[in-house]
Amino acid sequence: MIAGVINFLLAASQVASSLPGSGEAVASPFLAPLFFIVVFEVLHRRQANRAMAYIDGRDASSTQTTRNQSPWPWVLAHQIGFYAVLHFGWNRYVQTDLGLADVFFAPAVLLIAPWFAVYVSALFHRWRREESRRPDPWPLPAFLLFQLRVFIVPLLPCLVFSITGWLTTFEPTRFTMAAYPSLPFAISLVFTFCIVVFSPFLIRLALASDSMPQGPLRHRFEEIARSGDFKFLDIRVARTHGRVMNAMFVGVAGRLRYVFMTDAILERLSDEDLAGVFAHEMGHSRRGHILLNMAMFLGMSLFMLITVDSDPAAASGWSAVFLYPAFIFFVFSPVAKAFESEADAYAGEILGDPAPIKKSLEKIGQMYPKRMKDGGLIHPSIEQRVGFLAAYFANPKLATEFRSRLKRIKTTIALFFLVPLLLWANTLPHEIRMGGLRAGAMEAADDKNKVEGGKSAAALMARYEDELEGDGIDPGYEIRATLWQTVALGAQESEDFPAAAPFIELMREHRDEFSSPVYVYNTSILSAYQAAATGNWPLLIREWRRAADELAPIEEMAPDDPQIERERRDMALLAAIETMARRLGALSRTAHPQDLPAATSPEFQFLHLLDRIRLTQGIDESLAADLAAARETLTPGWKRAALRQLESLVRPTNGD
Repeated sequence: MIAGVINFLLAASQVASSLPGSGEAVASPFLAPLFFIVVFEVLHRRQANRAMAYIDGRDASSTQTTRNQSPWPWVLAHQIGFYAVLHFGWNRYVQTDLGLADVFFAPAVLLIAPWFAVYVSALFHRWRREESRRPDPWPLPAFLLFQLRVFIVPLLPCLVFSITGWLTTFEPTRFTMAAYPSLPFAISLVFTFCIVVFSPFLIRLALASDSMPQGPLRHRFEEIARSGDFKFLDIRVARTHGRVMNAMFVGVAGRLRYVFMTDAILERLSDEDLAGVFAHEMGHSRRGHILLNMAMFLGMSLFMLITVDSDPAAASGWSAVFLYPAFIFFVFSPVAKAFESEADAYAGEILGDPAPIKKSLEKIGQMYPKRMKDGGLIHPSIEQRVGFLAAYFANPKLATEFRSRLKRIKTTIALFFLVPLLLWANTLPHEIRMGGLRAGAMEAADDKNKVEGGKSAAALMARYEDELEGDGIDPGYEIRATLWQTVALGAQESEDFPAAAPFIELMREHRDEFSSPVYVYNTSILSAYQAAATGNWPLLIREWRRAADELAPIEEMAPDDPQIERERRDMALLAAIETMARRLGALSRTAHPQDLPAATSPEFQFLHLLDRIRLTQGIDESLAADLAAARETLTPGWKRAALRQLESLVRPTNGD
């Protein structure tokens, strides 16, 4: 069960990292989830068949394989499957090929679907292996319903991550979310806090349970709770067809707590043993283990927020592969085991006798022999727990050392949470000051009206100079480059090329300092536009060819993006302008002259008209009218200016 929960949480991180990324496009992305499902169906069926053969005594060699198979390779394999599905162009396949771009969470929901199919397949084969031959089998529908309801709660973090990811693509909020990198984390933090506080009600909805009836056992539990000042709303009995032996408390806020015990544990343990179990669960609450676990995970998230380029989406993607699994196994797991030992010790102390908790552990070990020697992710083995209790209560020095060790662990957890929290808080004033400027820059750059966007960017630059520069606050080259390119584009659109020149020069001056390939490409392509519009043909050649090389890595990230298609068309036009400039004598002719592309757009129609003029050495009224009509349809402004520059090269030959 723990393996499944961890797998689902990693899946949640994977879904978060998949939004709004799109992976690489392939011809048939649906083959990845289909292959994923088929492979795991075959593996689960083979495992179930080997177990059935062992049960029937036909294959004694399968004993160790069946009993001791580790679940963690399955967790890793599921994660590899997730990445295979995602990076075979999943988002683009769902949004573009299936036409579901406007359907809420469609890529995330369908990304979960292959894993869900595999999980249901595993549950079916598990039922077939464990239940089908019992005298009193758990009916398959009830078994599946119970197992699926158990995983409703781990689904909540997935929903939280997906909502946060969706807000970064939702039109009214995407600029705000991008402008304040800490905002997605803060939203997730609020959601997580609400989930933790109200988790008792969520788990009550997830588990089929009844209130524990009044009687001697319940009265005993209530007495133990009063002695430890432990408040709760109710004690619930989860219905598991007598199969699951477990107990837990849920909640961090007084009367918002529930204590859950399964029907199996109540049936198989004596009242005295159950008192030890109840006291153990109470120990988790009284020693603050839920809050400390939260602090560990939040500290890890804050650390990643600070260190991974202040980009929560990128952090969540990498964490699904490396950081979070390493954190769970090497940090969370040993701490959780120490907390289990502390809860055992608390149970012995609050009851005044460690015998009840020891006996309950020993009886569980008798029922589940594998747990006697093998621990889990968060539980030591039963032998270790019983041995610890015996030593703890027999040796006061060891008990003192253990309490000191737990105190150090809890202090470390507090520091692990507080230090990143303070570092994060220290970045917030600058982030808040920059957030409005960053959001405005992105909105201006996204404005479909480039002239108006350029004006907005110019106003933002003036605001930066008036309000921020005097305080010594540097917004960084990403914001400044966005403003520079937006002002330059607006000026080029309105054909005010002298106004665009200083901003393009600034971008060229700082080109080597840009970390994003998009800003590097924009510097070259805007320089090429400016050169074409002003007739600077040598600069045009140098910059458009450089831009062509710089576009290649961007194309690999999103080859089918409409903006990439527009950039390719502009690149083809710049190449054609160079060819025409050579034909008209503005540049030296090449040994192998290039052909003009077909006249499939107004720009290329204009170039073909100019070529006719070049060949006929004259412009009649019809050609002049065609030129004027073609020129008026051209957008943006740099294209009109560039083609006027070429037109000026042919008019003198006609005497106009």
